[in-house]
Amino acid sequence: MAKRILFLYGAPDSGHAQAASALIKRIRLDGAPMVALTHSLSESFPRLGPVFTRIYQSLVTHKSGIWDRFYDNAAYHSAVLRIETQFYGKDIFKIADLIRGFAPDAMFATQAWALRICAWAKREHYLRAPLYALVTDLRAHRYWALEETRTYFVAHQETKEDLESYGVLPASIEVTGIPTGAVAADDPCGAAYVTGLGFDASRPIVLVMGGSHGLFPYAEVMKCALGGALECQWLFVFGRNARSLNTCRRMLKTADGPAHIRCFGFLDDIVACMRASKVIVSKAGGLTVSQALCAGNPILLWPVIGGQEARNVDFLIRHNAAYRVGGVKEMVLRIATILSGDADAIRVAANMRALARPDAAKDIVRMLCEGLGEFPKEKSYTPALF
Repeated sequence: MAKRILFLYGAPDSGHAQAASALIKRIRLDGAPMVALTHSLSESFPRLGPVFTRIYQSLVTHKSGIWDRFYDNAAYHSAVLRIETQFYGKDIFKIADLIRGFAPDAMFATQAWALRICAWAKREHYLRAPLYALVTDLRAHRYWALEETRTYFVAHQETKEDLESYGVLPASIEVTGIPTGAVAADDPCGAAYVTGLGFDASRPIVLVMGGSHGLFPYAEVMKCALGGALECQWLFVFGRNARSLNTCRRMLKTADGPAHIRCFGFLDDIVACMRASKVIVSKAGGLTVSQALCAGNPILLWPVIGGQEARNVDFLIRHNAAYRVGGVKEMVLRIATILSGDADAIRVAANMRALARPDAAKDIVRMLCEGLGEFPKEKSYTPALF
C-alpha cells in the first residue's frame, strides 16, 4: 500500500517548495510507492501571506543589520520558541485539520519554521507519524534542532556538524545534498533549452538571477549589460519580482532592445539555464547554490541577504567554490576573467562539481522508502546548551 507523505514549507515558489517538488518528481520517476501532498503555510493566510513576504524581503534586503543581529542568536532562541508555541497552540495554521484530512504516514518539512510547527503537532499528539526534515541551506541554525525529528537530510558534513553542536544525534543525520530537480537526458548541457529562449548556445551566456523572490539589484547589472562592456549574452530571471522585471524591460525598450539581452519572470528549468551559462550571477539561496554546484559553472555571489545566505557564501568561499562580488565593477572584471579561460575559474568550477550532490533526490527517496513504517528505537536528540 502506498505511503502518504505530506510536505510542508512556508511559501509557494520558494526554494523550500522547489526542493519538495524535486523530491516529488523523483518519487514519480522512480515509481516509489508513495502518495505526496504539498502544503505551504501561507495558504492559511491568502491575504496576509503576501504582506508578511514583503515585510521579510524589506527586512533582509534593507535592514540586514537587524536581521543579522537576531538571526540564530542564542540570546533570543528560548524566547522565540516560547512566543511561537503560543501561536501554534491556537493552531492558526490549521495543521491539525490538515493532518486529520490527509492522514499522512510521514511528515516532511523543507523549512525550519514548518518543522517547528510539525514538532508542535507531535508534542500535542496531532501527528503520530515520523517527522523528516531537509535542511535547505549549506549550514544549519539552532532552530532546526528538534527532538521530534526522526531524520535530517543535509547538504554537507559541516551541516551535520552544525546540528550535532545543537544536540542532534549523528545517527539521525544523513548527508545527501539538497535535491535540485532532474536534468533532461536529451539536453544535459541545457543548449536546446536556451536556444528555445532565443539565445545562441554557441556564444557565452551570463545568467543573472535572484531566487524565487527576485531579490537582486537587477537595474545595476542591466545598465552594465546595456553598456556592452562584455562580449556575451545576458539572461535575466526575475522570479516574482514583477517591479524589477518591468523596470528592466523599460530600460531595454529605451535602448531599442538589443538581442543579446533577454528578461524572464519564472522559467520552468532554471537548472538547464545554469548548465548552458558560462557564468552565474546570483544571491546565495540554498537551492540556488546547490543547483549551481550541480551545473558546475562559476557562480558570482552578490551579498543581498544576511543570516543563512551569508553563511552559504562563507561556506563556498572557504571551499574555493564561488566568487564573492560587491558591485558592478568587480562583477565585470570577474566575468571577463572567467570568459577568458582563467585557470583559477577552472579550479573553482572543479571544486563546485566536487561539492555537488546531483543524486540527492534519488538518495533521499530511497532512504524514505527504506525507513517508512519503522519507528526509531531511540530519540534523535540530546540536550545541548544553546
